[in-house]
Amino acid sequence: MSFLSEKISLHINPNIFNAKYKVIIKEAKVEYKSVINYSLAKICSKLETLLKKFDSRFKYLSYFVKHSDKLSNDENKEKAIKLKKQDECNLTRFIINILDIVFFLYSNNKRINTTLKVLSILNVIILYLKNNYQLKTEKLIRFDKANIEIVFKKIQDEINLVMQTTPFNEHTQLEAFYLLLALKEMGKEYAISNDTINKYLNVKQDNLQPINYIFWNMLLISVLIYYYADSKEYTESLNFLKEIILAKIKHMDKQQISISTELTLLKMDILTCPHLDEDYKKEVLKLFNITDNQKQTMIINYAMKQKSWFIKWKGFNLNYEVNAKVSQEVYS
Repeated sequence: MSFLSEKISLHINPNIFNAKYKVIIKEAKVEYKSVINYSLAKICSKLETLLKKFDSRFKYLSYFVKHSDKLSNDENKEKAIKLKKQDECNLTRFIINILDIVFFLYSNNKRINTTLKVLSILNVIILYLKNNYQLKTEKLIRFDKANIEIVFKKIQDEINLVMQTTPFNEHTQLEAFYLLLALKEMGKEYAISNDTINKYLNVKQDNLQPINYIFWNMLLISVLIYYYADSKEYTESLNFLKEIILAKIKHMDKQQISISTELTLLKMDILTCPHLDEDYKKEVLKLFNITDNQKQTMIINYAMKQKSWFIKWKGFNLNYEVNAKVSQEVYS
């Protein structure tokens, strides 16, 4: 059991890192936007490597702790239990510090490609904490639920803060909103409040006219539908979003509706979306001048048989989608 005597050290001071990073930026006379994407990509790569190295011992510890009653040596039994707890606490603290660094960097360059880099890092962390060890004959619990909650709560708080401090307008609609996908991946208990989302979107109770929000683009609408789905808290917001979609289509010149790329993509995703009812889909089709009820039903049935058009409503894989997005960047 040589792994019981191995020394593993994971430590980084976010305050020192952030301070030195500021100094380097100033002395090198470069802008944050020129280096932050590269910095976040390196952090993501290094984090993946560190977690794999960490697992080389932690996996054994997890196994021996689970089967500690079968260990003949009481000293090794106690050491294995103590080391697993110690390693888990150290990694939890390390991840929290990494998150402090990541969101410090992000705060200095909130752009879509930077958001995707942050999402990549969050994805690595979430996947690691959510997935247990799967052996041939059994499953091993990797992380204690309490430590997972500490990390996930930190992610939730950071995204909450981003939503409260990031400007939203016609030209900056997705800079922070992609981060909602990470919250969705963590589970319903980490959802941010409806009020926080509405405040970010500048949706005010005294201004609930759908026409005022038709500048929302197709991607934002799709992320919102996906995030609102299967949650009673967001029922009113989803209904209001449906009104905005109709207003957005109606606002366009009738001759342009059928040739608008954005509306065509939006229509196709609405038709395949399992979170929207058939009556609503028929209402959308009417606006595209498809009024025959039988033809509407046929189109909807055909659409629902497709796995997806542009948005994958079911079986969404954050890891796959983020990697696909990042791989499209020429200079990442």
